[in-house]
Amino acid sequence: MFIRKLILCGLIFSYLAACNSSDRIIISSVQKSDKSVTSLRATYSKLDSIFMLLVKKHDFNGSLLVAKNQKILYQKYFGYSVFEKKDSLNAASLFQLASISKPITALAIIKLKLSGKLSYSDNIKKYIPTFPYDNITINDLLNHRSGLPNYIKMEYQTDLYDKMCNQNLLQYFIDYQPALNFEPNTDFQYSNTNYALLISLIEIISSQKIETFLEENIFASARMHYTFLYKTSSLLNTQGYYSKWKEAPKNQFDIVYGDKAVYSNISDLYHLDSALYQNSFIGAEEIINIFTTTSFKEYKFGWFVLNIENYGKILYHTGHWSGYNGLFLRDINNCNTIIMLCNVTNDNIYDYVVDILNIIENNRLKTSIKFY
Repeated sequence: MFIRKLILCGLIFSYLAACNSSDRIIISSVQKSDKSVTSLRATYSKLDSIFMLLVKKHDFNGSLLVAKNQKILYQKYFGYSVFEKKDSLNAASLFQLASISKPITALAIIKLKLSGKLSYSDNIKKYIPTFPYDNITINDLLNHRSGLPNYIKMEYQTDLYDKMCNQNLLQYFIDYQPALNFEPNTDFQYSNTNYALLISLIEIISSQKIETFLEENIFASARMHYTFLYKTSSLLNTQGYYSKWKEAPKNQFDIVYGDKAVYSNISDLYHLDSALYQNSFIGAEEIINIFTTTSFKEYKFGWFVLNIENYGKILYHTGHWSGYNGLFLRDINNCNTIIMLCNVTNDNIYDYVVDILNIIENNRLKTSIKFY
């Protein structure tokens, strides 16, 4: 980890040196005389107006990126990474992804499936014989159809609560067997427990620690050079705040992985978005299988799914944890991407998504979007 951080510091320095103007349009592939430059600048100006409104009206503090066809249209940073030090946010600023970590966990499961180490239909008992619930499959965990209660909202009668990690959480469910909210695969209910338990499965099946598995199978191949799992606050360069500027305290669930605890930035999420369009990363056949042939409508493999008539399919995930919140949206039929990461909780960011998409898509989106 120490060597990785030294390399990371070098990458950050190089990146910052290259990005001496974070709000410039990236037009490296076209000539200045090309008419497309004028169009790009007009789009940038319209997007900037939207985001400046968000900043002025709602005190937005965070990072923003908008891309189309895997080309960045807009990238900018507003506010402070650590208010008390008056440090400004920049390209190297890292954010707690909160539940935006779930697509990454799902990708780890997909990688194991593609390597022949599991099937989505496998019963959890196949890998954890002491697991006390019958008929819960990996598919059920991936798509929030297990019926397992949300560990964050449960009442605990054990000292495990104060030292919670994935191993202890699994042991708690084995020892205390809290009741299911419904029979597996009969309903949908969003529960962080599902993705926390997926981490235990990944470690058991791969025989690797989750941070090693993610680094080797996701982060490295997707060029997510800044991204890591939370271990200690010494690795962080931003502070999360509830309102302005009430510092968010550390939480006893901070090192429960899978449902949250990944730290990253807008550049790395953009690299992940680009990798997902490349067959070499996951494979077109697997993507089609997951997002076209599976029957679940609300949520699939780490993404909320919106099927918008006369527009297309939108995949997204929001995240809220310890003063951070954000949105990672992939408008896959139109190849649009919106990434917004805040370190001062601000739910107003979701109100501007339709406006952003309509700037890019010439007002084709005729409906509002309600985000989970």
